[in-house]
Amino acid sequence: MWGNDPGVTPEMVQSGTELSESWINENVAVMHHGWGGRMNGPVDNPNSSCLSCHATAQVPMMSDFAFRADDPIDVKLRWFRNIKPDESFDPDTRPTDYSLQIPISINFFENSKRVSLSK
Repeated sequence: MWGNDPGVTPEMVQSGTELSESWINENVAVMHHGWGGRMNGPVDNPNSSCLSCHATAQVPMMSDFAFRADDPIDVKLRWFRNIKPDESFDPDTRPTDYSLQIPISINFFENSKRVSLSK
């Protein structure tokens, strides 16, 4: 997966539009597709894709990993932009190169500075 196929909806895929920014090996026995047939992992949210979820990696973490089911289509498509590793998903945040672990680690570190370890 090298992109999010911006603007492509599940309805478009059902009508014959092909995704052009990912490749799914159809020879794999168990398939895990995300929103609109995009690449996704076996335990990932079906309303997402690998890249749309990891694009939310930033400090502070502001947006959810995926949209809500009742969100309008223009809101859903916000998760399927092509965001570069050095771009943030939300304004006024710092990107973490698609890593979701880094923001969690930074948050733990910041919280540890507020906790007294002395008895």
